[in-house]
Amino acid sequence: MGISRKKKTGFIGFGTVASEFSRGFDRSGLLEVWAYDKILEDPLQKGKMQKRAAELNVKLAGDIASLIEGCEIVLSTVTVDAAIEVAKQSASFLGKQNTYVDLNSTSPGTKREIAHIVEKTGANFVEGAILGAIGSYGLRVPIMVCGEEVEEFQNLMGQVGMDLTYVGKAIGKACTIKMLRSVFAKGVEALLVEMLQGAVRHDVENYVMENICKYMDGSSFFSIANNWLTTHAVHAERRFWEMEQVIETLREIGVEPIMATATREKLKVSIDLRLKEFFEGREPKDYHQVIAAIEAKTSS
Repeated sequence: MGISRKKKTGFIGFGTVASEFSRGFDRSGLLEVWAYDKILEDPLQKGKMQKRAAELNVKLAGDIASLIEGCEIVLSTVTVDAAIEVAKQSASFLGKQNTYVDLNSTSPGTKREIAHIVEKTGANFVEGAILGAIGSYGLRVPIMVCGEEVEEFQNLMGQVGMDLTYVGKAIGKACTIKMLRSVFAKGVEALLVEMLQGAVRHDVENYVMENICKYMDGSSFFSIANNWLTTHAVHAERRFWEMEQVIETLREIGVEPIMATATREKLKVSIDLRLKEFFEGREPKDYHQVIAAIEAKTSS
């Protein structure tokens, strides 16, 4: 069944996320896009935002109240520290006619608090977690969604061109996926900074990067991850002592070994759990066995 009219959709917070999505929303021809941002209250900054809105065919609301009263779908894309306060401000104007979508990168507990605030108004709450760089994907950035009534929103946004994956009714699950993914993504980012600082100061940057790229490009990520984890079970102690030397190498040229030290301490945990004895000195075939062993030993 087709959409008979453009559905009014409003962003609270008109930064990078809202701007990228607005571009795709407008191109779809299915949505009438509105936005409100507190910067509009600043006479020194509002001109630039008004110009960007005009370029993206986005109508600007004078305040949160008028945005919500005029839009059926409201998307919160503010800074993380403002997410709860924006939900509280919005609650005074939300009703059963609204779907409130929180796309902010918060913890599961914060997301549940926001859901509680919104649901008391009778509005439908949808949790969204963006997995990826908006600048790289644009409208097609993968988004995990949760909520009691997500289907209508997901279908509409699918027609617009968004890539939404429903992961359940329980609020907090989508952002849990994002937060745990960030343990890897942001952790590797920090590791790269520390590694390359050391490589540059030792004048071996090209050699180090070339070697790592060759290794990572040679196999699938799943294969590499499975190898790291299955060998971790029996080689954690050897790697612990190697990290001692890594820490010394970094300190010798004045790089604070924050990530290297954390790696050493994590390896020490596995040594103390006696994983090597548990697996009788043999590498397991599957990483699930390693994580299951760690869970069993740390939860007992």
